[in-house]
Amino acid sequence: MLGAIAIAAVGALLAATVLRQAGRLGPRGRLLSAIAVLPQWKFFGESRLRVRDDAYDDLHLVARDWVGGEVIEPWRPVLSPADRRWTHAVFNPPRRADGMLLSFADDLAARPDAAANERVTTSLAYLVLLRHCLDASTRSSDAKARQFAIIRTSGRGERVLSVAFLSRWHEW
Repeated sequence: MLGAIAIAAVGALLAATVLRQAGRLGPRGRLLSAIAVLPQWKFFGESRLRVRDDAYDDLHLVARDWVGGEVIEPWRPVLSPADRRWTHAVFNPPRRADGMLLSFADDLAARPDAAANERVTTSLAYLVLLRHCLDASTRSSDAKARQFAIIRTSGRGERVLSVAFLSRWHEW
């Protein structure tokens, strides 16, 4: 009897998850999703569900240094989503730290006025990403300032790049 109840509960959660992904639960689905009852899956397919257009894009954190005058070094990657392996469906410890940083990047990229908003540069998300960019890569001895950007990529093959957020220059 207990086994049948467990199977029914798992089946109901699976059905509710599928309905949530398809956008059929409305406000109830948002409530269940907010309290983390229903997971939101990111599958490898190219088709999008009816949610935010950028909900399934990958974010990358890149940085560059200003040496002085007109000399600016090229962008270099600081943090990107790791390649997905089948074992990550069960166990993925590095995802926690990187996932937290990428969720901060997603917060900044989701705000349309973030680059022009004065208060963004004192937000927790901005300061954590700035600190990570300053610590993540070594600077050349003559670098005077660093800038970071959040880049959005779409697709699996040839990726379409777009700048989601561009920080100010920060002097050393």
